[in-house]
Amino acid sequence: MKKMVAVLSVCCLMQAGLVQAQGYVGGKLGATWLDDSCLGGESCDDDSFGGGIYTGYEFSKHIAVELGYDYLGKFTGGGLDDKTVTAVTVAPKFNFPLAEDFSAYIKTGLGFVNFGDGDDASFLGALGGEYMIQPNLGLRLEYQILTDMSNDLVRAQGNMVTLGLSYKFGQGKKYHKPMGAKPAPKPHKVMAAPVPAPEPVRQEKPSEPKVFKKSLSGTNTFATNSAELTATESLQEVVDILSRYPQAKVMITGYTDSRGPEAYNQQLSERRAKSVSQFLISKGIEAERVSAKGMGEANPVASNETKAGREKNRRVEIEIPVFEYQ
Repeated sequence: MKKMVAVLSVCCLMQAGLVQAQGYVGGKLGATWLDDSCLGGESCDDDSFGGGIYTGYEFSKHIAVELGYDYLGKFTGGGLDDKTVTAVTVAPKFNFPLAEDFSAYIKTGLGFVNFGDGDDASFLGALGGEYMIQPNLGLRLEYQILTDMSNDLVRAQGNMVTLGLSYKFGQGKKYHKPMGAKPAPKPHKVMAAPVPAPEPVRQEKPSEPKVFKKSLSGTNTFATNSAELTATESLQEVVDILSRYPQAKVMITGYTDSRGPEAYNQQLSERRAKSVSQFLISKGIEAERVSAKGMGEANPVASNETKAGREKNRRVEIEIPVFEYQ
């Protein structure tokens, strides 16, 4: 009886975009003005200074919903006599990541405008960009319009150009004490009962024990913020070993970096580990030989304070423990 240890560690460095905050709040200040609000022959002041506050919830890296309160300022003309214009807005927010820390976005929704002694429902549109100064702190520049604000005298459009600051919950730094790697379990030894010596049988000599170690770039392994495999070439060697030795089993463990909510990262690591296990099963490996789990942000192999370190921590590890063969 010979023993063979095959340990395959495939570290897939994944562009997870794990930057999802479940909720956020913010404020903004800037210039405001009204279009088509002045009537001929009357005094008119349609420029002001305003601001607003907002809160939102991110469903994914690309989609959020936002509720806001805007103060457009005081205006004169078009039935307004030094009256304040305010609005309550609600709109979905669609993000378009252009870099690791910068995204463009658009918003389309509704605004409920109050001006003077009247109020009206309006269409809301906004275009902006947001830069993450810190993992939980973002700076945004935005242009917003509120159309068809009518008070029976004029039908005006409200405009705002603002600079805002957002705080995202669940994006703080997290530290985890690294856990030592567990030693591979020792194979169970079974003493065979003495039997008469059979006729010599010529057998092919099995290969010597091997240790496989690889570190592969994961940019093309998973789609950003997804558990869908986009490249499977790095897993073929695992399939070959498991197909050659049917007594071997495999353990798959998914990890993430520390950016993003801990619960979200845990779920993403589980989904990615499961995606790898399903690929192996689709290649004919029995399901009972494959186990998968996610460890989320645990056991970092590098610092989460740098981009390179976070890329190393976004990984999937595959291990084939000790097994015996004749």
